[in-house]
Amino acid sequence: DKDKDKDKDKDKDKDKDKDKYSITYEAKANGITSLFYSKPLIQKSEGIINEDGIQPNYYFYKYGDKLKNEAFFDWKFSKLKIIRKNKKNIFDLVEGTQDQLSFMFQFMFLNPLNKMQIPITNAKIFKIYNYQYIEEGKMKSKIGDINYIHVAKFNYQDPERIDLWLAKDYGFLPFKVSITDEDLSTITQEIYKIQVKKND
Repeated sequence: DKDKDKDKDKDKDKDKDKDKYSITYEAKANGITSLFYSKPLIQKSEGIINEDGIQPNYYFYKYGDKLKNEAFFDWKFSKLKIIRKNKKNIFDLVEGTQDQLSFMFQFMFLNPLNKMQIPITNAKIFKIYNYQYIEEGKMKSKIGDINYIHVAKFNYQDPERIDLWLAKDYGFLPFKVSITDEDLSTITQEIYKIQVKKND
């Protein structure tokens, strides 16, 4: 009986792991741009996947050697804690909140044209962002011809901007991402390979 209980516990742990996600984004400017903007950008998002899509629990943002911000999501008590420049700020957590990295992949769980407002934190501030439909079409890419929808998160008072090209035929996977930071440096990355792995 003890062995059966151990097997049940192992199965439960496997089920929990299947619901978890971890996304890491690393980018650095190359070529002429790197002469002016050489700071590497690192983002990490961790959390779970449920019936509403992605639910982040932790977000990490690092730009260069000095700037490091973190966000902690306490869904049980509906609180968001942001740590920036060794200062802590607490916000009321809104249902459906995403971090700056997880929101890019949340479109795989919702139609990008049905919901144009998402509460997002970039580990600096927390507010509801309007993202805009830019265009749709067909683009040659490193993984072939892609039917895409181009959306962007921005406002006219802030130089920061994120542009996403979502692949229609791959469940709105963001196959191309362009991030403009507050110093106006822009980093663009594109997926060059898609590989599907089955969970055991």
